[in-house]
Amino acid sequence: EDQQVVGLRLEPATDLAPPLDEFTYPLKWGWVDVDEVVEALVNRPGHQHVVITGRDAPPALCEAADLVTEMTKVKHPMDAGQKGQKGIEW
Repeated sequence: EDQQVVGLRLEPATDLAPPLDEFTYPLKWGWVDVDEVVEALVNRPGHQHVVITGRDAPPALCEAADLVTEMTKVKHPMDAGQKGQKGIEW
């Protein structure tokens, strides 16, 4: 069922599909099949952009992607002892 959701989210003829926030984790944990996601990405409309966030993206996902970015924290309020903030950390 989860894999079908991914495919359905990529079907609309829109330029930007909804972001799949922290989606690398279900892939890493085996909850969603990486090969099916890669197939959906490869077969999406050519004009459509898909944003997947999260750490430890599977190599197959990185290979299929047009753009892969690795972010590094430079400064964060938690460094000064501030607690996590709704809308930022969760």
